[in-house]
Amino acid sequence: MGSALDDNPMPDRRQSQATLLRKTLGNNNACMQTLGRCIVGGMLKDFAIKKAGNANRLAKLLGVSPQAVRQWGPEMPPLRVYQLRDIKPRWVAEYRRLAS
Repeated sequence: MGSALDDNPMPDRRQSQATLLRKTLGNNNACMQTLGRCIVGGMLKDFAIKKAGNANRLAKLLGVSPQAVRQWGPEMPPLRVYQLRDIKPRWVAEYRRLAS
C-alpha cells in the first residue's frame, strides 16, 4: 500500500508540497501548523500582499479565496508560507533577508 505521497509523484505548481503534507497528515491541523512553522518559519501577511500587488492577487496565487487571506492574522499560516516558497521562492528568500 502506497503513501499519499505516492499518489502524485510529479505535483504541478498548485499541487505543492504543502498539499502533499496535508494529504499525509490528514486533518491534524495542530500537527500541520507545527510542522509548517518548523519548516518555513513565519511571514508577515502584509509583506506577501505587497509583493503580490494586493490581497486578491495573493489569494489567486495560493488558490484560496480573498476572504481567507483577510481572515489571517498578521502572520500568514505556516503552510501557506511553505506553499508560497514553492511558487515564489525569491519572495520568501527576500523576506528572510529582511527579517534577520
